[in-house]
Amino acid sequence: MSKSGCGAFLIFCAGIIAWGEAPAAFASGLIAQEPGSDEDHRIEVVPSSARGLSGLSMELERVEASEGSFRVLISGEVSVPKWAIVVELGEGNRAARSESILVGEDKRFEVELDYSGPQSERIPGRVVATDPSGKLFRDNFFILRSQPQPPRIGFTPSLGLGAVRYTQAGKVSINLAALNFKLSFDRRVFSRWIAGANAFVTAVTFSERPESVRFFGMNVRGGYEFPGAPGAWRFRLLAGMYYTTMWVSPERFGYAQVMGPQLYPAVVRELSGSRSITAYLKYSPISVGVLKFSFDGAEFATGLSYSFARWKERWPIAVFADFASFRMDLGASSIRSTSFGLGCGVGF
Repeated sequence: MSKSGCGAFLIFCAGIIAWGEAPAAFASGLIAQEPGSDEDHRIEVVPSSARGLSGLSMELERVEASEGSFRVLISGEVSVPKWAIVVELGEGNRAARSESILVGEDKRFEVELDYSGPQSERIPGRVVATDPSGKLFRDNFFILRSQPQPPRIGFTPSLGLGAVRYTQAGKVSINLAALNFKLSFDRRVFSRWIAGANAFVTAVTFSERPESVRFFGMNVRGGYEFPGAPGAWRFRLLAGMYYTTMWVSPERFGYAQVMGPQLYPAVVRELSGSRSITAYLKYSPISVGVLKFSFDGAEFATGLSYSFARWKERWPIAVFADFASFRMDLGASSIRSTSFGLGCGVGF
């Protein structure tokens, strides 16, 4: 492909935020976060403060969950009678809002809300109160949806751009841009146990070299997500195996049958509106040949993803950035590769 054609194609792909991991970054990858499900979730109301609402307490009496919405019955108490209370749940034009409730002599109130806004682990709410003198008070609370989820299977296809610098001592030193395709699979096996796999392939490379250069790889890993407070960072520790190879024609350089174990720690933070941020590190000792684990190199990778839901909050879209460094020795020849990838994937 010509330089002008390559440049136009790269600009077009960047404009649609396409993504492809470069060769070393291929073995990394992030699993897009699924929007929270109401099934089997424990929901509780936690007042965030008592600013101006001295004596305010709230309890969750009943939750009736259905797909994409739930009905919640909240009871509460204030320190003095005859306050007018309005309770809101959610944000923006999809927030649920109660009618004004006049607190009686028993100082208690009860409100039922139907909520169909974004389904996340931390749904914000507000209590707006007017005392008998007409003075306005306001406080916040959160409905916290616990992390355990029913087992599910999810697939995330990704397409986009990667860039790599590849050096093989005594043979070649090249810079490549590539259009890549990747398919990821993930399953939450139990409430906190996660399993996943992915496969990637280079669809098109852009280079002034006469050789055709493509990359292929697979990853399998599983691990545990440690408990964390809702709205805070949660830690995941995963481990597994990987396999990768190069297809070069004519065969003047490259590697083949590269595999080994991997350690994959990550942190995840759930945000409001079915959004999340994930960051990871990956360390992979490298061996060459089937079951020949004479570790003679390593890959280090890191990345960040931002996930959000569209299309009725069902399908998560994840935008990624990945960096990787790859080192391997093949006798008298050594391979060094650094890569960077940007792009997005859609889960279903």
